Parts: sequence; C-alpha cells; structure tokens
Amino acid sequence: MTIEDLHEVYKENFKSAKAGRMFYDNLRATHLSKANEDDILMVVFPEDDDLCNYYGLLYLDQFLVRSLKRGALIVTCNDLVYYSAKVFARKVENTVKISRSDMDDMLNMYNLNPVKGMFFVSLSKPEGRTAYRLLNAKGITKEMLIAVGVYWIIPYRPIVHRPEYEGNNSDIAKFMSCVQ
Repeated sequence: MTIEDLHEVYKENFKSAKAGRMFYDNLRATHLSKANEDDILMVVFPEDDDLCNYYGLLYLDQFLVRSLKRGALIVTCNDLVYYSAKVFARKVENTVKISRSDMDDMLNMYNLNPVKGMFFVSLSKPEGRTAYRLLNAKGITKEMLIAVGVYWIIPYRPIVHRPEYEGNNSDIAKFMSCVQ
C-alpha cells in the first residue's frame, strides 16, 4: 500500500465520519430536546448478533438505573432490536432504525471523536473492542460479557425472569427465545 493509497483511505474515513457526525447531530435534534438530553442516553446496537442484542436489551433498564438515566433512545440497524426493544425494557423512550451505511458512518465518527451521551452495546464495536476473545475463557458467557463487560453491572447476578412475547411475528418470537 502506497502513501497515496493510505491518503485515500484516510479521506474516505474522514468523509464517512463527517457524514456520521451530521447524522448523529440530526438524531439528537430530532429525538432529544435540550430539556431531556442529560436524562436520556443514546444507546446504539450496531450488531446483528442475536445473543448480544438479546442480553443488551435484557440488562438495559438495570444499566440505566445505575447510570442515573431516566431513559434510552435506542438506535439500531437491526429489525429485531427495533421491534422488540420495548418488550424488554420499560425505560426505552424511543427506538430509531437506521441503515447499515448510516450506522457505519456513526461508528467512524465515534472512532475519530467519541461523544458524550452515546453508548454502544457491542462486543466488537466501536473499533478496538475485542471482548469476543474472552468468550468461553474460564466459563465467561456472552451474557456475562454484556452485563459486566459492556454495562459494568457489578455485582453481576443473572436476570432469571425473561420477557415473553405474545405477538404474531415469528422472527421476534424466535429472537425472544434465542437463549432457551
């Protein structure tokens, strides 16, 4: 790879990050008012990993209480998270579904310039997270990684009561039962 190639990659990443910043600013302006922006946390679900998303939603309310936040604005590019977030968590204020491209732009923005009030539920994103390496080491489960590694819920106690879905969407029903 030449210097010119590296320069081109940098330009593309910077362009993507700039688009991500504009998209992020628009999300905040559209879904958060000045009065509630400190009470509402933007929680981003960038993964298509069903178990990661399931546990992320399952432990969300507990995380928000410990973070002293009144609620969450869920941002995702995953249909299952979008349609099932309010089944899991009572503190979800709103759920926004975005395109994979917009998600990638926001991740590039965050990688270049982390912003306050934005939280990622992922074991590998934003760039640099490598929690998947810990999976199954000394009995560490994906549930533990999300609860303790992502949300910092310590002491960790597994949530025994799991939400139930009573709707007709078979994909959501399958997602809701992915741990059973």
